Amino acid sequence: MEYQQIAAELQTSKPTVILWRKRFAESRFAGIERDQIRPERPRKDRAKIEKEIIELTTQTTPPNATHWSTRMLAEKLGVDHVFVHRVCFRLVDTQLNTTGAVLHV
Repeated sequence: MEYQQIAAELQTSKPTVILWRKRFAESRFAGIERDQIRPERPRKDRAKIEKEIIELTTQTTPPNATHWSTRMLAEKLGVDHVFVHRVCFRLVDTQLNTTGAVLHV
């Protein structure tokens, strides 16, 4: 079976299949046991979270602060602070500039 066929069937990349085959050839099953398929984290509804970020930053202030930080928003919403930063950065250039709202993050 070709690498590309295996990759497609296992929903992974060709380099990963090459790595697995190399490890199997060297150490048999012990070489690939650590690469067992792991369950994915449940995905959160991105559009819903983006909407919550907009609402929180434009309509509320956090307790004991004058504005939301990316880390405070991330903690409140249960997402990564980098995700919040990317959303806010994109929104500053699009939606929020058209409404005249100021986003402090």
